[in-house]
Amino acid sequence: MAERRGELPLPLPIVAHTAIALACALLYALSPSAWLQAVRAEVYALHALLAFGVVHQLLAWDAGDAAALGRASLLFGLGLGNHHLLMLLVGAVALPWAASRPRRREIVRSVPFALVALALLVAYLPIRASRGPEVDWGAPTTPARLAWLLSAAPFQRTASTYAALQPLGERLAALLWTLVSSLGLGVAAASLGGLWLLLRLRATRPAGVLLAGVALANLVSPALVGFDPQNPDAHGYALAALAVGVLGAAALAAGALAILAHARPAAGRVAARLVPILAAVALLPAARGTGDGADLSRAFGADLVVREVLDATPPGATLVTHDFQTAFGLWYLRRAEGARPDVTHVHAGFMGFPGYATPARRAALADPTAVVEYDDHIPDARLAHLAPAGLVLRPDGSLGEHRARWLRLDARLARLPPDAQTRRAILWARYRAARYFCRRAMLGPARDEIAAARALSRSPLLDRLERACERGTLPP
Repeated sequence: MAERRGELPLPLPIVAHTAIALACALLYALSPSAWLQAVRAEVYALHALLAFGVVHQLLAWDAGDAAALGRASLLFGLGLGNHHLLMLLVGAVALPWAASRPRRREIVRSVPFALVALALLVAYLPIRASRGPEVDWGAPTTPARLAWLLSAAPFQRTASTYAALQPLGERLAALLWTLVSSLGLGVAAASLGGLWLLLRLRATRPAGVLLAGVALANLVSPALVGFDPQNPDAHGYALAALAVGVLGAAALAAGALAILAHARPAAGRVAARLVPILAAVALLPAARGTGDGADLSRAFGADLVVREVLDATPPGATLVTHDFQTAFGLWYLRRAEGARPDVTHVHAGFMGFPGYATPARRAALADPTAVVEYDDHIPDARLAHLAPAGLVLRPDGSLGEHRARWLRLDARLARLPPDAQTRRAILWARYRAARYFCRRAMLGPARDEIAAARALSRSPLLDRLERACERGTLPP
């Protein structure tokens, strides 16, 4: 029988199929972006699982499995409850793709699966909030609060502010560079060839359209929220495009091998036997790429930093934090490890959230004896009554205690392995301390803090702060 134009000529040997599939899975799993999401408590690893569960089930449905569309709808509803923005980007491609198929009635019958899954997750939120948990984001026990939570209002403000500061071209360039760095230049180039091949061949064109659409939709996310390669969350936003890139490279390998086996059967058999070796070689850069930036196995220092905040807080005192990282660390220490139940903790950044600003928290926030984490929004009149004590400010603090606490903390950190997470926490603490001393016109201590920060980073922000301090001002 004559071959039809645009179709793949021959199937691959099972060993080649297995090796390519295994290499594809490992290449994704060992990439720095995916590895980073696998070792932290975030929504992005689960999002990737649900998103590509949707894609997989849609392709199974297109291949003739009628029940697969219901499973895709169920996974989509679960994904909306996990990270609705990223899942809506998948839906913006998946729904038109499915609607373009001839079986539109099956789409209508599958919608209740998504609605039921999403409704169950949404209904759980007020039930859990009614139990008074420590982490009660928006306290969604009323319709208005539930709507506030589902709209992701605080994240919208943060994202719009960050996106306004970063030009669109810079955002896209940072995302593309992250993807190429995660995959390697060779695999990234192969992924484009593989997507072209999927779109070129009649049998694989539906899969190519769906995968390319999901990748392009994923590239929209930097236009919405910005993209900072130093922010772990940004890598989570890139997971869908990363997975499509890996699948594209696998498609090119499989297609090239099938074409070779058809044109030169003997050469194709040799190439098929070499596939496992070539796949192992391709994985070597990925295995090395999981390095320090994605490895949290030695990240003990951040815990030590948050404990230092508690150590500087007297028994029974009120602790007012301004850095959300400190607040999250305190939540863990207090709830999971039972640390310092005598301390009343209030996070100033959450006072505008529904349900958080109770009368007791408002009173604690105004407590003149409270221990306070520095922030530029603290009024000058309040700041005048606070003195440094390591990572916090206290009414009874002093410059001597501040330096003694830092010496002890630095000595403890020196005994720990290098850790990027801790380094960033210490850098931020030093920078905040320098801003405090600048506001108090204490130029000598401010220079000391800037010098300590420079040992961790050569950021131009430190030079800018030092020049402003010498002029008696403070940069925004």
